[in-house]
Amino acid sequence: VHKEPLGHEEIEIHVKAVGQNLHDLMVLMGQSVGSECGLETAGIVTRAGRKAKFKVGDKVCGLHPGTLSTYVRAFHNTFVKIPGDLSWTSAASIPLIFTTAYAALYDFAMIKQGEKILIHAAARDLGQACIQLAQLAGGEIFATVESVEQRELLTETYAIPHDHIFSSGDLTFAAGIMRMTKEQGVDVIVNSLSSAALGATLECIAPFGRFIETGQANVYGSTQLNMEKLKENVSFRFLDISRA
Repeated sequence: VHKEPLGHEEIEIHVKAVGQNLHDLMVLMGQSVGSECGLETAGIVTRAGRKAKFKVGDKVCGLHPGTLSTYVRAFHNTFVKIPGDLSWTSAASIPLIFTTAYAALYDFAMIKQGEKILIHAAARDLGQACIQLAQLAGGEIFATVESVEQRELLTETYAIPHDHIFSSGDLTFAAGIMRMTKEQGVDVIVNSLSSAALGATLECIAPFGRFIETGQANVYGSTQLNMEKLKENVSFRFLDISRA
């Protein structure tokens, strides 16, 4: 237990489960900023500052650097209560991907009903979170996947038509998306692809489109990118929740 007094808006949490993800792997490999592992967690509040919204005994989950620990003390507003039927492990797996998806689509892209949205690696955790939030906003979704099984998952789970789902195994997805959008491109892109696929993805964006980069390797690896598309009033933003 931390012996120092808590701040008025801080809480102390006895950790029950920790989410592990690509960010932690990149930290361990020296490919990302920071040295602490664990960013999302679930546990029980053991102490609470006088202005905190939680009380001792509350079950919570949320985000804080260095959650791979027995106890964590954090700002109370980065945590929420856990519903009674949600397990510790499930609760610890939700905060990072859904916070990232919300920030990408609602805060950065400010998506509107009817807009066309391209989500790469759409069958993975972040991709599925983005699909759910994009559908909630009434967006038309285009997606890339890595296998036939992933394609079927998106069709069966989210009712995305087959002609809106492309393979990320090569660069033909770009031509397919432009064909399906009548050469106009998509309004919003949530990208996680790298190398040549990054440039091909940028070619799919419509004028005044919003490109949200979530692939840390592209940014921290200083990937080269042809910026000519930006002259069409395209915005390009990088999102790394671990630094928010």
